[in-house]
Order: sequence, then structure tokens, then C-alpha cells
Amino acid sequence: MVSLSKFLLMKLFATLLCFSCFSLVAQVTEKPQQVYKIDTSVVISTEMPIDVEAVQEVYTIEVEDTDPNLAHFPGGYQELMDYLNTRVEEFIFADTNEVFPFGESVHVAFEVNALGKITNPFIELGYNAYLDSTALRFVREMPDWIPAKDPNGQAISSVVRVEVLFDFEVEEPFEDPDFEGPPEESNKYAAHWAGYEFSLTQNMNGPFNFGSDFSNHPYWENKVSKSFSMNLNLFQWKFPIIRQYLGITTGYGFQFNRMEFSGNYNLMHPGDTSLYATLDPTQDYKVNSLNTGYFTIPLLLDFSTKKYFKNAFYFNAGVLGGVKMYSIQHQTGTYVNGDQFENNTKSAYCMNPFSLEATVRAGYSFVGFYASYALISPFKTGVTVPVYPFKFGISLSIPQ
Repeated sequence: MVSLSKFLLMKLFATLLCFSCFSLVAQVTEKPQQVYKIDTSVVISTEMPIDVEAVQEVYTIEVEDTDPNLAHFPGGYQELMDYLNTRVEEFIFADTNEVFPFGESVHVAFEVNALGKITNPFIELGYNAYLDSTALRFVREMPDWIPAKDPNGQAISSVVRVEVLFDFEVEEPFEDPDFEGPPEESNKYAAHWAGYEFSLTQNMNGPFNFGSDFSNHPYWENKVSKSFSMNLNLFQWKFPIIRQYLGITTGYGFQFNRMEFSGNYNLMHPGDTSLYATLDPTQDYKVNSLNTGYFTIPLLLDFSTKKYFKNAFYFNAGVLGGVKMYSIQHQTGTYVNGDQFENNTKSAYCMNPFSLEATVRAGYSFVGFYASYALISPFKTGVTVPVYPFKFGISLSIPQ
């Protein structure tokens, strides 16, 4: 009888042990629940206090929505997107993981109180602890919002949801696995100087009077259609003042100028104190120009609507200084006997060793326009009448 009782107790103990092991294995092998992503951008709700059920009852904000009674980011929807895209791109470039989860998003809900302060942010739909904590940090570091208003116009608290998409702002995915990002993003803030510029040139007869009459000194009248300036700007850097919007741009480059004379003139400089030109009645020059080259350095106040070149408007203004490298009078034509000739006369021509121009530039993305006006004459004071070249042309910016 005793043996039977012991047998039954041992059988009961073994049964309980097997059941416990089965439960433990079932817990470990249970599949995690899948969280389906919601296709949304920015949504808002005035339900309080914050909880998941309240946030799900939301008002969808479209890009064109301008309802002033809803809580909104300072500057509107597009400024909010620019802020998030900029923070995400900086985060991606700073990430050292070999495989980054491009295209994943995290939905963060938070309260915008009556003072516009962001409070109680929490993850509504997350991806992992790494991206979730980063999205929360982006939200906490946002500037104060414009709070929502009740029907009486009084500021009230409201609930906002934003989607933080961890991807670049591009239309197509990257196909090259070794691609490290758009080339312009190697510079922290895109400047608008490096590139190629071409402009036509008109000689003016005085500082800031924009007169082109040289009736007493006709040799300084130039052919505008054949007088031009080319800038090859090799390096740029922008020192930010207000994030991507405003900064100081500098760099260096080279400027090549051609001043085409309107007549068959030969430049004469009997000394360092006089410069003039004499008319050559025996020749009809096909090309008769004064060519100069400068090493240039800009100092520009640079404004841009975006951090990078893509879809960005820009405007900058400032000065362009230069150091003269050479000056050559270039002449080509045909002698009476039919022989063709080409003459190059290299000389200082009583020119200033330095140049200084005021310049303004504006454009969209990579293409723009610019104008420059000489603040000092290319020639030394007193050697000839004042000559102030005015330039207007196009520019093609190159990101660095």
C-alpha cells in the first residue's frame, strides 16, 4: 500500500514538472506581435489628457492646411518637414552602423501646451530602442510651437503626432552600395560660390554713376558683346550664423577678363604715370583686347532656404577681392599682303595690383545669376580716366 502511494506521488510530481517545462518553452517560442506601419505624416488632436485612445482620434494636417486654430510648428508644415529631414540626415551621416534601417519610421505623440511648450512625448508606434530614443530627442529639441486656439481665440493644450522617417529626402533609393550620400552633403552647410561663372562686361566712366560715355577717351569704349569675364571658383566654405539660413561664405578662385576695344587702338604707357592709346589707321584688327587674370577671394553674406542645394533658393551679397596675375594686349588681323598675324604684348599697363568688386548673386538649386561692379578702377589713379567695369551673367554652382 505504501509503495502504491509513493508511486502515485512520483507520477503526479513528474506530470507537474512536464507541464511547467512545456509552459516555459511556449513562452520563449511565442512569436512577437507585428506592428503595422501607418501611412501618415503629421496629425493633431485636441483630446486631453494624452493617452493612446485620445491620440488615435486625430485631425489630419495636409500640406495646404492653413487653419490658424490648430497647433503648428513655427513657419508651418514645410518648416517642420525641413527640421525633421535635416535632423535625420545629420543623424544618418553620424551613424557608424554598417547596415542602417533606411525607410523605417517612428511615430511620436506629444502635448503642445497653451504656452507652446512640448511636454509628455511618448512613442506611439516604434521600431527599436535606437531609433525610438532618437525620434524622442528630435521632438524634445524642437522649438516652441504655436499653440492651438479654442473658438474664443484663447490658447489651449492639444495633442500632436509626428512621423519621423529615417531616410534621405530623395526621390529614388540609392543603387550603389558604396554611395555615401549626395556630394553636396560633404560640406556642413552648402555655400554658393564654387563653380563656373560667365558674364558680359560694360565699361563705366565713373564710380556708381553707370555712365558709359568716353567721348574724350574713345579707346576705353568697349564692345560689350565681345567683352566678358569668366570665374573659375575652386573652393568654398560657409560659416553658419543662423543654421542653414544665413552665413558667411568665402573661398578662392580665378578670374579671367577680356576687354575688347571698339577701335584699332594700341595701348601706350611711356612711364608709370601715364596710360593712353593711339589709333592705328593701317590695320583693321579682327581681335583687339586687353586680357587680365586675377586670383580671387570672396567675402559674401550668404542666405539659403535649405541646408543643401536641392530645391533651395539662395541669395548672397558681398565683395570680391583679387590679386593681378597678368595683363596682355592681344591683337589678330590680316596684313595688306594677306598674311595673318597674332600679336601678344605683355605689360603692367599701369594697372592696380589689386581689384575689388561689389557683387550680388541669386538663384535656385545649381543655377543662378550674378552682377558685379568694380569699386576701384583696374588702372592706377591719375594715369588715365577712371574706368569701372560692370558685369552681369550666369553662374553654375558646384557643391563641395
